[in-house]
Amino acid sequence: MLKQSINLLNVLFLFFFSACGNFDEIKSNPRASGVVFEFDFEAIKEDVFKPNNCTECHKQYNDYSTVRKLSNKILSAVLENRMPKNGPAVSFEQKQKLTKWVNDGAPEFKEANGEFVEETLEPNWESIFKNVISLKCLDCHNPERKIGGLDFSTLETFRDTENRLIIKPSPFLDTQNPANSYLISIITDPNFPMPPSDSNIDGVSLEEVGVIMEWIKNGLKETVKD
Repeated sequence: MLKQSINLLNVLFLFFFSACGNFDEIKSNPRASGVVFEFDFEAIKEDVFKPNNCTECHKQYNDYSTVRKLSNKILSAVLENRMPKNGPAVSFEQKQKLTKWVNDGAPEFKEANGEFVEETLEPNWESIFKNVISLKCLDCHNPERKIGGLDFSTLETFRDTENRLIIKPSPFLDTQNPANSYLISIITDPNFPMPPSDSNIDGVSLEEVGVIMEWIKNGLKETVKD
């Protein structure tokens, strides 16, 4: 009976706060100088993520731009008690704080200093890692988990994937013909794409695939300066 009451409370909490703001898309709040928010990213890291060991499993949650892009998904998982997976549910107070922060537009700082500008995806490792791999691949392919024996946490370990794959009908990264790369075939597979369709992680978009192919063709540059 107590468990049912707690679940009902969480459902009501989720409904109430998602109704207060746009839950499917981060609200585009004005960021005129002088606006002060109740919570900033540092407060969310210290008061919500760290006490619940979120950054231990998801090291990319230390990066603001990554968390901002995932903020609605993170909030949904927390309110529905799907996160953290191996620990007690996030407290009611922490859920309130996270919800307020997301509904405020997930500000980086308490005092607004202009509208947040989304980064443009560029054909280099630094940009692709930050905007694609850390968001869509790193949960499964990191130094701790290495699902399939694969670690995408650095460019060096990413390149080493070629030597770790047991089955590879084509080169993992084909610089002569990027479309022939095994990487491209698995992220665009219509039946069994990566990330898996049941993972609650957005698939790699056509635009992202195009940039990744350009990166492969250009020789896997690490930064925009290379």
